[in-house]
Amino acid sequence: MGGFPGCQKEIMIKYHVIDALYNKGMESVEVKNTAATNGLKSGLTDAGGFVYLGPYAPGESIQIEVNHDGFDAVDQVITASEDVDFMMLGLNPTGPDLRLVLTWGPTPSDLDSRVVFFNDNGDEVCKLYWNNKKCDDYATLDVDETNGGDNGPETITIKSIAPGIKAMYYVYDYSNLIGRTMTWVASDAKANIFGPNGAGAKIVPLNTSDLDGKRYFVVGCFDSNGFTGFSTVGRSVDSPNVSNCP
Repeated sequence: MGGFPGCQKEIMIKYHVIDALYNKGMESVEVKNTAATNGLKSGLTDAGGFVYLGPYAPGESIQIEVNHDGFDAVDQVITASEDVDFMMLGLNPTGPDLRLVLTWGPTPSDLDSRVVFFNDNGDEVCKLYWNNKKCDDYATLDVDETNGGDNGPETITIKSIAPGIKAMYYVYDYSNLIGRTMTWVASDAKANIFGPNGAGAKIVPLNTSDLDGKRYFVVGCFDSNGFTGFSTVGRSVDSPNVSNCP
């Protein structure tokens, strides 16, 4: 039997489904949730890409599923919490490229997704970030969000990498809050790595909980093998460099 004890707060979550490549809300996308309290619930997004689902009991696991034509499937599990009443779901258009999609909560206002490319000698070849949105034929920064994660993702497309080149994907707290007045885990940031042509996806939570002043978080590294060669690092650092890669 479903339902909640009289003293327990019911949690509703507002989901925002967006096209991660164009940072645009998607209408009429079905979002499915499965939780122990009330089983399967689903709803279609409105014209802005929003849908409310619930209620949930605090602490219970919620399986989220989104399957929409032309986009990679979303399948992830979150934990219901009174602190989480909004969730961004960035859908990746299925295509031939590797794509890196960073989502986070309302604060900090500005997390920067960056990729640095190194040659065989460990020398920097190119750095992709807000002030350099294209690295030769390797990569482009498609979406740069500066007003908090509730307003959209940061999205990078990796087109091709020449043999002998190593790439490091990391996040920088441009707002200068993380490591000082808040932790990485408090930002609710997640890096989503989508393989080409629906080959799969990886989720790397930015879950460091120390107040140690480290404003950089290395998500992972890869080479010319792209998604199949992606190696997760998943740790905060004082300064990102090629030694952070396996």
